[in-house]
Amino acid sequence: MTNLLGQQSHVSKLIAGSCAGVTAVTCTYPLDMVRARLAFQVTGEHVYTGIRHTMRTIFHQEGGYRALYKGFSPTILGMIPYAGLSFYTFERLKLLLLEHFPSWCGSTNHSGTGLILNVPSKLLCGGFAGALAQSISYPFDVARRRMQLAEMMKEGHKFRYVSCAIKQAPLVTLSAACLGGNDFLTLICNMIFFTFKPGDFCFVVEIRK
Repeated sequence: MTNLLGQQSHVSKLIAGSCAGVTAVTCTYPLDMVRARLAFQVTGEHVYTGIRHTMRTIFHQEGGYRALYKGFSPTILGMIPYAGLSFYTFERLKLLLLEHFPSWCGSTNHSGTGLILNVPSKLLCGGFAGALAQSISYPFDVARRRMQLAEMMKEGHKFRYVSCAIKQAPLVTLSAACLGGNDFLTLICNMIFFTFKPGDFCFVVEIRK
């Protein structure tokens, strides 16, 4: 892949970010399903008593392992642009800032041969990258939640398919919702992740003589 696209190719970063996001979601999705079910319960009307009970109930009553991955398809459809765009946007902004504003956004590395992005700039780039990616992928996040909670809703049969889950809410509502608390939390998480993610401190832009 490196030989085909190049080590610093933006396409390779987009693909790598998408693959990383899909892999992480695939491994942790059943836990996200359990979290959604437990959080949706009304006080005094608990259907589930804990993580293990939730998993057993879903597995035995709703169709085995497949039931634990309800809403997985919109999650993948949303994760590909989300993870890919967030990594790509961050790397692109990092290069632009170091190239055009090295004195404000860069700091000299330990060997003194180049510049690395300083912490405030990393927070800024990470926050913007996360906000952009979340805004684009948010309709799929809404569809995922509706499909996960379909069995606990009176009209849950309407949310068994991706197209139906998205059509039930206007696009304006979906876009406006991404500006709420969920997107703010994602913004903070991305700022922290891109600031302290492993390997980022090894990125060096050589100082031009």
